Amino acid sequence: MSVFLSLFCSALLATVFVFLQVAAAFLIDGSQPLILLGLAPFALAAVPPALLSSCGGDGDSLFRESPTGRHWAEFTFSFFASGVVGVPVLLGATSLVTWSAVATSLGSSAAFAAALGVYACKSKGDDEWELH
Repeated sequence: MSVFLSLFCSALLATVFVFLQVAAAFLIDGSQPLILLGLAPFALAAVPPALLSSCGGDGDSLFRESPTGRHWAEFTFSFFASGVVGVPVLLGATSLVTWSAVATSLGSSAAFAAALGVYACKSKGDDEWELH
């Protein structure tokens, strides 16, 4: 896959995700801007892996096989990624937003995760899949 096509697909995927989040806030059952709080963990989930790749050393100890701070980056990413699902469900459970807005928000998150999974496993042949 060319670099342009890869960047185009990534930008399209993020745009569709954000559009569906905004649709959940304003187009489904009136104005419910609180559901946009689900965008905050989505935006922050990329920060720990980015910091790890840009600031993480190659291990300052002889016995380390992984970069320094890798477990903290994985923990923080998991924390923010769980917020993508947890924030809309919490808002729906407390009746601050309607369940149709929660379903639209969770649907966009599921579509984003499924598209990332398909993107990560590109087709190598007819029956074989390779992790990208």
